[in-house]
Amino acid sequence: MFMEFLNKKMNYLKIILAVLLLLCLLDMPYGFYILIRYVATLVILYVMIKLSMSAFIAALVGFLSSKFAAFLQKPIHEHITRRVLQE
Repeated sequence: MFMEFLNKKMNYLKIILAVLLLLCLLDMPYGFYILIRYVATLVILYVMIKLSMSAFIAALVGFLSSKFAAFLQKPIHEHITRRVLQE
């Protein structure tokens, strides 16, 4: 009984997330896109927690690596440029 309720709840979350992501195709204020990004992250993490702990850890590592990639992009680019110009 509880698992059926949980599956219905997760399906509703997925449908709501899909509708919100489709709304992003319209011309909306920039704050809406930021809100949708955080809502999507929370919904995906919630679904991953309910599926299994290993799926949650994989999703969490993916989200964190995408955040750190933005900070590391400039130093890596400068290092590669410096190496190319030296040759």
